[in-house]
Amino acid sequence: MSSPDSTTTIVSSQKLWYGLAAPAFAWITQEMVSAVIAVRVCEDGHVSLARGLVVGVTLIAIAVSLSGGFVATRSWRQLSTRSSEPSAHSLASTDARGRETMMAVAGIGLAITLTLGLVWSGMPALFVSDICGAKR
Repeated sequence: MSSPDSTTTIVSSQKLWYGLAAPAFAWITQEMVSAVIAVRVCEDGHVSLARGLVVGVTLIAIAVSLSGGFVATRSWRQLSTRSSEPSAHSLASTDARGRETMMAVAGIGLAITLTLGLVWSGMPALFVSDICGAKR
């Protein structure tokens, strides 16, 4: 048996891409679906239905974004354990050398920022009583 060398990939490409793309996909989908809900459902005067649908879509999008963040974090941790540099074990001081580590770190950053964006985007549905009136 041969020992694995340092170039052996320990994180699958699918996990790296999921961690990078899931938060962005969730944010874009939530924005588009919420806009369609606001136009189509509010057109018929169903304010409570529109509010419930926007909240539901937002919660699903937050869950997808967070799952991408967790996958990216787990990928980064697996990649940082193979590095011998002490700075590689701290996310704040990592230099993200290499494509895999850069993708994992970028996925973590996207998950943090876009999840916050999803929370802010979904807040009007929780706090504005007439979201259909607010769009006029």
